[in-house]
Amino acid sequence: TNRHFHLMMQTTVVFFAIQFVFIAVIAVAVKQSDKIFLDSIPLNQYPFIMSHDAASGYLMRDHIVAEWTATQSGGLKEQLSCGSRGFDYRPYYFNGTLFAHHGPVKIPVPMAKSVAEIISWCNENKDELVILYLNKCDGQEGCQEAALQLLSKFGIRTITDCSKLSTMTVRSAKVFGALLTGGSLLAVYDCMLEQFDETINCYGASKDQGTFSCYDESTRDIPMTALKYYLNDATSKLPTDDGRLWMAQGHWQSTAESVVLGTLHNSSILLDESRAKVNVWLAQLARSRDEMPVLNVLEVDNVCDGGLELLAALQERALAIAAL
Repeated sequence: TNRHFHLMMQTTVVFFAIQFVFIAVIAVAVKQSDKIFLDSIPLNQYPFIMSHDAASGYLMRDHIVAEWTATQSGGLKEQLSCGSRGFDYRPYYFNGTLFAHHGPVKIPVPMAKSVAEIISWCNENKDELVILYLNKCDGQEGCQEAALQLLSKFGIRTITDCSKLSTMTVRSAKVFGALLTGGSLLAVYDCMLEQFDETINCYGASKDQGTFSCYDESTRDIPMTALKYYLNDATSKLPTDDGRLWMAQGHWQSTAESVVLGTLHNSSILLDESRAKVNVWLAQLARSRDEMPVLNVLEVDNVCDGGLELLAALQERALAIAAL
């Protein structure tokens, strides 16, 4: 009887082990199948997160100017771990060295260090594609040339002829941006329709309700509705016919008035996002079939607050696109 019992137990264990292996194999096959589908999407129809003014995450937020300059809370590698797959990077050239800037504020971290961080993450995440969007080159003469030379030294290919994007899929972008040490980093110089709207502010004044803020329960519907209207309008149709990447800016814009009001609220760019829970709200929109119908680059502030949830929502959206 004992022998019979042990034999039955062994048979049961083997049966469940086979089931477990079978399920694991199926899961891997499904994941690979998803990857194949996702890689077939045109690059300018593939939804992904881009960090707004990515290099500002290096700033020490120890004074009011930095509080209203820093749109991110950490370095570029940290932002990637938080869900970002693209960087709005603005080079600044000074005395032979490239840094970054956000408007008039210079960010004292060499571009070479930032690029090395991205490459390190790409080497560890070989199936991922990262987009480095260079724009608004500033400082001394020769900024663009210096930036392109720096990327070339790192083995990074940069698209400056936007027409090359017209036939590019996620797969071909990965091939074009393949790094010798593993992973894919594609740099583009300009080649982005930004769809900037300076009226999308966290703070303001309404004739009916007086001043409002994006996180005050009694008035937040005013700015949130404006942001939602902007996003749906910006994504109502494919806005480019030449393959260029295009952006919907899922974050608040800063004006002199909004900065004054935000300061009176003891806030900052990062706090405006986290108090209003914008990135979590964006994930909810992305999961809705009725919102943001066509989506490519979704630019956000404070990606390390809710970025992974937003990344998951955009990946679900991408799988739905690939299945069409």
